[in-house]
Amino acid sequence: MRINLLKRFLSLFFLLFLVSASLAGDVSVTHIPLTKFSYPGENITFKAVVSPIETTVSSVTLMYKTSGEYSYTKFIEMKTNNSSTNYRCRITNREETLNDIEYRLQVIFTNLGAIVIKLVPENTDYHIDINPTEQGPVSSDKGGSIILPDDVPDDLKFTGIRISAGALYQNETFGIDSFESSSINAEMIKQNLTAKGNEYFDDNTDPLVLYYFYRYNNGVKEDYAFRKEAFITVRYFDEDNDDLLDQALVDEDELGLFYHDGLHWRMIPGVIDKTNNTFSFSSYSLGWVGLFRKAKDPSGSSAELIEYVSRPSFSPLNGEVCKFGIKEEVADYTIKIIDFKGRVIKELKSNAWDGRDENGRIAESGVYLFQVIAGSKVKSGMICLVK
Repeated sequence: MRINLLKRFLSLFFLLFLVSASLAGDVSVTHIPLTKFSYPGENITFKAVVSPIETTVSSVTLMYKTSGEYSYTKFIEMKTNNSSTNYRCRITNREETLNDIEYRLQVIFTNLGAIVIKLVPENTDYHIDINPTEQGPVSSDKGGSIILPDDVPDDLKFTGIRISAGALYQNETFGIDSFESSSINAEMIKQNLTAKGNEYFDDNTDPLVLYYFYRYNNGVKEDYAFRKEAFITVRYFDEDNDDLLDQALVDEDELGLFYHDGLHWRMIPGVIDKTNNTFSFSSYSLGWVGLFRKAKDPSGSSAELIEYVSRPSFSPLNGEVCKFGIKEEVADYTIKIIDFKGRVIKELKSNAWDGRDENGRIAESGVYLFQVIAGSKVKSGMICLVK
């Protein structure tokens, strides 16, 4: 008997709730849905602006699940200042963000004495495609950009490449692969990128941040050299803005920017932006880029060997020659031209390469490593030969 009375009471209460809710006002919810997410940080930030209209907002909650789950099992209350209508929260569990996510916003408010529950969106879910890779086409005439999607698309905290018009020989597809910190060691071993013989950090040291910039050619990821410099930005992670990298607790001033030349990690000049946690640099080539903790200040820098490379991308069939701007004070030097398999195809005693190998044949089209060697100093870089 008591159970039946309780059921009737609950049914009447629910009916009154629905009637009151239908008479209640509404709130305005502004939220830009996140659709793609690629950068390898730990956090995804969600934001919403909830504007009361003669209402009192009790709570704003992020409801989410991994793609394929039937019902919502994870709930995070979004926070705001008492004087603000801006709500935000973060997902911080790395394991949960490895899969695609479906989510909704739930707003609970009162109006005319009624409790109202509003779901945004109402009849479906938002879906975030979480993928550590971003690829896209770039026009040879107009240039273009490839940017890793993140949780705040309009800010300056991003990883990307900007290619200017005329930098390509033809239309190409480019991509960026990012690596979450726990997977960097395995990727270094897989790609044979283990640090060895570097004067700036200890052997077998892993980078704090790792990215691969590449051309995507018929299903194959490969290094690439441009006709003009491209502008590259890489992001590191200091999300609490305490001047220390998250987890690693490495000071930003200890960071060094490096690229892998096919044999070793080489330090390159870059501009650090501590406000937006990025390193930016210009480059004629694409490949592996990492941020390492420098073990000591640079000494005996090899950068003093050359001032420039006249044609980082050249065509021997058109009579073009690649010249290396050896500094005047460097009297005795050797230049080695090395193919992608690590074979020395040409040794030069002059500062120019006409694209021919030791047998006098024009080398195959592709990206080559050069090494300027003077005593104990070595300067490496990438050049591109095009037939």
